[in-house]
Amino acid sequence: MQRPPLRFRLRPLLPILLFPLFVRAACAAHPLVTDDPNTQGRGGNQVEVNTDWQHVAAIDSETASLTYTYGRRDNLDLFASVPLGVRQPAGVGNVSLGAKWRFLERGGSRLALKPELLLPSGGEDKGLGSAGPGMALTLIGAQAIGRWQVYANLGMSANRYHAPAAIAANRSVLWHASLATAYAASRRLALVADIGAARNPDASSRIDPAYALLGVIYSPRPDLDLDVGVRAGLTRADVGRQAGVGITWRF
Repeated sequence: MQRPPLRFRLRPLLPILLFPLFVRAACAAHPLVTDDPNTQGRGGNQVEVNTDWQHVAAIDSETASLTYTYGRRDNLDLFASVPLGVRQPAGVGNVSLGAKWRFLERGGSRLALKPELLLPSGGEDKGLGSAGPGMALTLIGAQAIGRWQVYANLGMSANRYHAPAAIAANRSVLWHASLATAYAASRRLALVADIGAARNPDASSRIDPAYALLGVIYSPRPDLDLDVGVRAGLTRADVGRQAGVGITWRF
């Protein structure tokens, strides 16, 4: 019997393969999914480029993202983020425009809000995004304890789909929650860990994807970070493996 085209074999796996695109709307510091409340400071700039390779059910895929951040005030950042499906599937996801506002800083505790506008630039037929505009809001918390930093995120996102098949196949409102920690092993090296879950965008599934992640961030200069991370799924809705690398430049 002839095998169906690849796009049809991939369709049931899209929520797993593209899980990083759904939960990284908060533009976290790679390799973490959980975002931190840090901002660039007035006039500061930051460029982040990263790529991740996923292996799910004998299918290999690759995603990437490019994020530019500008420090409008000491406690307020503006950013634009472009998620990409590099292969299987390939294309641009929904571009995100947003802000990060750190509204509380007391001792080692910090809180921030990150609202986002999701532009309908993704390929709805490929599962790379919705054909209508969306929005997202994430509450970000952090606590410093000596060499340790602990981060927590809780967020919601809403997307609008146009095609009847896409409306039936996808949930329009998603939530995500995660917890991460970073340990400053030295002035240049940080060890990071992350765990979290998100609402499954696949409307036919009652099982939500969840992940655990370990990584390393190396900073050869104060304005440059190099990172690597590996992620594993914790539920039947996220049973794949992922590895990724990234670079962050501040100027």
